Amino acid sequence: MIGKTVSHYKILEKLGEGGMDEALKRADAYCDAGADGIFIHSKSKKPDEKTMIGKIISHYKILEKLGEGGMGVVYEAEDTKLKRTVALKFLPPELTRDLEAKERFIREAQAASALQHHNICTIHDIDETPEGQLFIVMDCYEGETLKNKIKEKRI
Repeated sequence: MIGKTVSHYKILEKLGEGGMDEALKRADAYCDAGADGIFIHSKSKKPDEKTMIGKIISHYKILEKLGEGGMGVVYEAEDTKLKRTVALKFLPPELTRDLEAKERFIREAQAASALQHHNICTIHDIDETPEGQLFIVMDCYEGETLKNKIKEKRI
């Protein structure tokens, strides 16, 4: 069966005997069936920020990871069309299929984009990767994080 194409799926390797549950356990993965099909996700392999560096998403080239929190991972990126530096905030992959989290992420972008003030980051866009991961495009600022300022008791 290895190498054979079934429907439009090519069989790459045999994971073992014992059915899908046993194979998923051995692969340290879980299966998620949704309206768009069946997806197999790794439990132990989170997307590595190194795999994001240099990647081009839409017309943004990811340069480096700036930070992360509960609702996202932020990267510095180059807008290849307008030749400017921006920040891309991605909804974490584990929340991509959570409709409530996606709605909250979109509301965050909408609320921030409605505000125009020199002390508030400008939101340029909200988009989605081909894999369905939402991201917000915003201004990128040089400087220190609030976390560092608090840590050094300068606030």
